[in-house]
Parts: sequence; structure tokens; C-alpha cells
Amino acid sequence: MYAFENFRYCNDYANSFACIYITWIHRKEKSELLHNSAIVLWICANSVSMIGEFYYKDKARNYALFFFFAGLLMAAYYYISEVIIKRLKKMRDPL
Repeated sequence: MYAFENFRYCNDYANSFACIYITWIHRKEKSELLHNSAIVLWICANSVSMIGEFYYKDKARNYALFFFFAGLLMAAYYYISEVIIKRLKKMRDPL
């Protein structure tokens, strides 16, 4: 059982580093940066939640919520700003 546990943590680290690397590559594009940053935060939330369930008897969930909501705010910021920008463009150019 412990062999699978170590594999799970290696998988978390591999996913996190791959996501951070992809985010770094696409950092010049606002949409890619914000989406990938949100995904990195959600993977961190998932990792914190799983470690908390296994070692701390599910008492780390509040810490995982911080990462989850931070990722949600990043995604919401992108979509809200895109809607506002599109509406402003439509107001300037009615055609």
C-alpha cells in the first residue's frame, strides 16, 4: 500500500511541475497565463486536500479551499475582463 502512496505523491509533483512549465512557456498570452495559473492552483488544492485526508484526518480542507478559490478568482477575472473588453469594443464600433 505504501508503494502506491509514494507513486501518488510523485504523480502530484510531476503534474505540478508540468503545469508550471506550461504556464511559464505561455506567460506572454494573458488567457493562457490565467487559465494555466488557475489549473496550477487547483492541482495544489487537490494535493493539499489529499495529503490532509491521509495524514491529518481531513483537517487540511480549509487550506485547500484557499488554493481552489484563488484559482477560481483567476478564471473569473479573465472571463469578466473579456466580457467588459468586448462590450467596450462594441460600443466604440457599432458595426
